Amino acid sequence: MSQVIGTTMNEKQRLATEARIVLNFLHQSEKLKDILRHGWTSSGRQESVAEHSWRLALMIIMASRHIQDEISIERALKIALIHDLPELIIGDVPYFLTKPGSIQREQKEQAESRAIGELTQSLPQSEKDDLEDLLYEYQLGTSTESKIVKAFDKIEAQIQQNEADVSTWVECEFEDATGGYIRPYCLCHPFAMHLADVVIEESCRIVEQHRRSVVSGAGTSREANVFLL
Repeated sequence: MSQVIGTTMNEKQRLATEARIVLNFLHQSEKLKDILRHGWTSSGRQESVAEHSWRLALMIIMASRHIQDEISIERALKIALIHDLPELIIGDVPYFLTKPGSIQREQKEQAESRAIGELTQSLPQSEKDDLEDLLYEYQLGTSTESKIVKAFDKIEAQIQQNEADVSTWVECEFEDATGGYIRPYCLCHPFAMHLADVVIEESCRIVEQHRRSVVSGAGTSREANVFLL
């Protein structure tokens, strides 16, 4: 009887210790709610990293009927929810500063790798291994899940840009929004490409509306950034 009780007490202590570790990690992750991204919301404020990750996960759920035969939805959701955890340490870096093939992109990936190690160092080995596997899988694009999440990540960012006032766009975003940038990421799945196409169509309408308003002297008001669906 004493052996059973002792085992039970040890199990309670173990669970309590692991619960504290989980709580500490959640406290640390809470900062993603305050780390701001380059994107702005339709209400005129900068979005947070956590908000971006939330809608990316929502996109996976909404697209699940179209992609579930090729991927594990559960794994894709895990990747979507944690893919930006390294930004707890390195912050958000706008995509146009780290385009593929650039030195800045390489430097960012190196910083992310260091951040991954720092973020997971206090976790139990099992959780540490799981998080690191997911984060490196996303960074390196080694699975269909990671490629689809990366594609949706780019699409979500463009959706958010379309929802923002056009006055928040920087010069290169006008060119990137109308076709070139997100399409290569979306070759991983037909639905990703179709979703990218309708988002780009929306972007083109916004850019054209803005161009006409500038030519006519109307400026860049919110009325110039309506969705002409």
